Amino acid sequence: MSNAANESGHLFVVHGRLEALGADAVVVPTDADFRVEPHWYPLFGGEPPSKPETWDKAFCRDAQGGHNWFVNVIDHSAAVGAQLADRLRAVLADVARAFEPRGPRPPVVAMPVFGTAGGGKGGLKGLVIRDLVTLLRSVAADLSLDVALVTPDRSVYSAVQHFRRTATAVHWQLTPEQLRFAQDLGIRARDGDLALFLGAGVSMSAGLPGWKDLLEELGSKAGVDAKALLNLKDSPLDQAELISLRLGDNLGSEIARIVRRAKKVSLAHSLLAGLRCREVVTTNYDELYEDAVEATGELRPTVIPWEAVQPRRPWVLKMHGEVGRPESVVLTRRSFVRYDANFRPAGSLLQALMMTRHVLVVGTSMSDDNVIRLAIEVDDFLSRDHSFGTFIDVSESPARAELWNTRFRWLHCDADGMVARVRAMEIFLDAVAMYAAQDESWLLDERFRGLLQSSDQTAASEVRGVLSHVQSSPRTQLRPLRDKLAELGADPHWDESRTLLTELEQLMRASKNGRRAAYKYVVLLWAVTRAEHGHERLTSYEDARGELAELLSPFRIAESAPKPVDPWFALGTSSWWEIRDLPSSPTVQDVIPRNARAGLSVNLYNMVRRDSVFAQEAVERLIKLIAEDVEDASQVESLRRQLSSEAAQ
Repeated sequence: MSNAANESGHLFVVHGRLEALGADAVVVPTDADFRVEPHWYPLFGGEPPSKPETWDKAFCRDAQGGHNWFVNVIDHSAAVGAQLADRLRAVLADVARAFEPRGPRPPVVAMPVFGTAGGGKGGLKGLVIRDLVTLLRSVAADLSLDVALVTPDRSVYSAVQHFRRTATAVHWQLTPEQLRFAQDLGIRARDGDLALFLGAGVSMSAGLPGWKDLLEELGSKAGVDAKALLNLKDSPLDQAELISLRLGDNLGSEIARIVRRAKKVSLAHSLLAGLRCREVVTTNYDELYEDAVEATGELRPTVIPWEAVQPRRPWVLKMHGEVGRPESVVLTRRSFVRYDANFRPAGSLLQALMMTRHVLVVGTSMSDDNVIRLAIEVDDFLSRDHSFGTFIDVSESPARAELWNTRFRWLHCDADGMVARVRAMEIFLDAVAMYAAQDESWLLDERFRGLLQSSDQTAASEVRGVLSHVQSSPRTQLRPLRDKLAELGADPHWDESRTLLTELEQLMRASKNGRRAAYKYVVLLWAVTRAEHGHERLTSYEDARGELAELLSPFRIAESAPKPVDPWFALGTSSWWEIRDLPSSPTVQDVIPRNARAGLSVNLYNMVRRDSVFAQEAVERLIKLIAEDVEDASQVESLRRQLSSEAAQ
């Protein structure tokens, strides 16, 4: 990647949350009266922001020197009209002026996809995306700003990426060959063939030090004379060994202290998370990649070797330890020498990926002795026509490419200085993410019809009509068809329903003598069954107590009978449940005297009532989870019969 990447600004697209991304500036939507929606409060410590004195009903900065800008996004035209476009240009121009003189890279400005949630244009998402991407791409280039368009919504993210793929390559600061490489990697990610190997360069743009700077700071903390470190400059491992002698058992905790300074993920982390790779290996200690994955709405990755790999959940192998376990840190000469004896399975896992996946190596110089040894062993083992993957090089010299050009496709970020090279890497990763996002979860969603040709809009409308017929019968053999139509956007609530079903398995459960309490699941099954039969959403505790006590009793894990009040209250932290009539800081003791009402959340209740197939899925999942914690399967069948009988009354 050439110096062209430094010549103008770039529009990045990020799947994640605005408050999770580290940026120089954030643009927050509001209206003329400065009403900021509650879902933006995390940007302000969980509290509503105060109206700035300079608010002029168009846009302003939150305070002198602040990094938040507010813009009135209310526009009564079809999508992004001239008035809103002028405001967005003006607010971004104000951001650009605030960062003069410039640093080694353009400022990063993060903003949401305006108007598609609470902004009044939710039914026009396709048109909004078309107009907004076109506008921001032009403004970013004109003002030399890096604009990050951020959305947590998978269908919006996929639709934005679809629209970008239809544009010409002239908008990319990449050569045609680099775009072909990006497309190849994106398709591999989409097909599950791409694994990631991440080094320190990924986290440097989040504010974390590279190895050299880390050792200098640790040396200063340990009281090691700078000259002593300089004498060992040709051997960073020996520098670390000397520092370790001074710090002793505190080495890991000091590294953790430094690494925890980074509170937000970088663009690189977010773009890599958008690839949705299942298998990731890293030499980094931080948890920023895991944070970035979680911000997309996916399950937080399992961390190997300390957690068990789970179905449908990505994993991250921490080869050199992690910040949450300071004792696991690998940094010194001694720890590297002992690595093979102590961590051989970790090395074997990386070698397996080199042999079975296309590995995208990002943010490392391929100078880690352990990684080199593992790669050489695989190199000797495999035939010469096997490729390990693609290497994105942000080092100062591409000379190392010659050592590995038979195994890696090598892309060198040719720019002046590390910061500029990391930015060039991010632009390439943005292209990879664009090609990877091809799940088409927006395709049949009527709100995105503006991205389709008129003939395609007609066909999509006809296909949507099929879904309502399939949803009306939970036991139809066409259920796989319903799932496929929903995945393609015919059901705008599909992603939410999948997330909610997955959340069931994450509910905390009490346990005793090796048995887990199924109490929460029994209460939820009771509520879902009632909703299926048309009962009111919320029920007072007194009206439910006797029935729930009878239902819960067979599933006791102690001598005493379970108290219905416990799951009734504890479920309040779940997206499945709503509990009312309690004080601001409630405890379980408040439920009975206040006769607190509770039941399925509004979204859950409406899903159950609207989609009988989802209702059946919820029942099946709850029954499965209850059955896992009982010894006698007949108890579960008895529970189902009892619930159906009582709900039908």
